[in-house]
Amino acid sequence: MFNNMKQFMPYLLPAVSLLIIAGFLIVDPNITGFAVRDQSYDANIKISTYEFVVMPENSIVEVLLVDSLSKMTFKEFIDKTGDEYELREGKFEDIGFEGVGYSGNHEYFLPISEFGFDSLEEGQTITIRVRYENYLISESVIPVSNK
Repeated sequence: MFNNMKQFMPYLLPAVSLLIIAGFLIVDPNITGFAVRDQSYDANIKISTYEFVVMPENSIVEVLLVDSLSKMTFKEFIDKTGDEYELREGKFEDIGFEGVGYSGNHEYFLPISEFGFDSLEEGQTITIRVRYENYLISESVIPVSNK
């Protein structure tokens, strides 16, 4: 069992970190990444790519807030940031992918408003998932808080 987990670990850690919320900011950001603005919050969704992982362009980034789901392809997410990216041929064997995908050590930030959510309120929960076909690559559940 541990050997199976050890084999999956190089993919698990980057996939999980792909979806960590970074820098929830508008005014005077603090260490938690949230900023108070008239009792509502704004957030950036952060996705990281890594040299040793090839993420398929057509992977889906999903954001769930309250009971509303919004999604876009990995390619759309990265294109909307306007940042540089690397495409290369490779494999992501755990999901059966072989082909051209995103790689390299990069971080991409996109405001949650790009997913159609105008503001956040304390007590809500953001769920962020990355999927490829029938595979769940990563899922993060983050409570909205000013602490």
